[in-house]
Amino acid sequence: MPKLRSETIAARKAHILKSAMVCFANNGYHQTTMEDIVQEAGLSKGGLYVHFSSKKELFIALIECFIDEFSFFPTSAITGPTTYERLTGILSGMVATIASDTFRETSSLMTDVWAQNSRDQDINQVVLRLYAQVRYPLTQLINEGIADGTFKPIDANALANILIAVFEGLIIQDMVDESSVDWTAVSGTLDSLIAGQLMDGDQRTQ
Repeated sequence: MPKLRSETIAARKAHILKSAMVCFANNGYHQTTMEDIVQEAGLSKGGLYVHFSSKKELFIALIECFIDEFSFFPTSAITGPTTYERLTGILSGMVATIASDTFRETSSLMTDVWAQNSRDQDINQVVLRLYAQVRYPLTQLINEGIADGTFKPIDANALANILIAVFEGLIIQDMVDESSVDWTAVSGTLDSLIAGQLMDGDQRTQ
């Protein structure tokens, strides 16, 4: 059997993952079978199993792709001139990512991720990495703002978790009814909330 080039292997894996995403989105994790993914991908069973040994391995690979693909924190936001502008820039970046067509096409995966997280230790470890990737920069930036006097003293980790929960809730609402969430209004409202809750009046006017 001829050895496949690395580019060919990567392309085939990407094709399989895209096919698995379609199946999971249409049928859910539990109802999807490897045979469904074989048919969606247009491959033989051997062509699939040579890259992924199980549905669970495919699901974890999809979550990892999800983590790597979506940049919630644009570099330009993190390097802004003030702590307030960097934090609001990060939140605006998160809004832009979640409101994008690419993200919304895959957001249904999140419901299965949340469901399987509580049932499978391996999936839980990957989900923990996803949340850490989002939480850590928020917590660090809030603490930086507290240290430099921009923000009032507050539990930075708790606020980061609250902000993440806000986005989770908005994702669910958008999945249920796309017309229910005005993402432009969300971005501006979050800026106002940060200014109102974390900063003194004289700081907001500077």
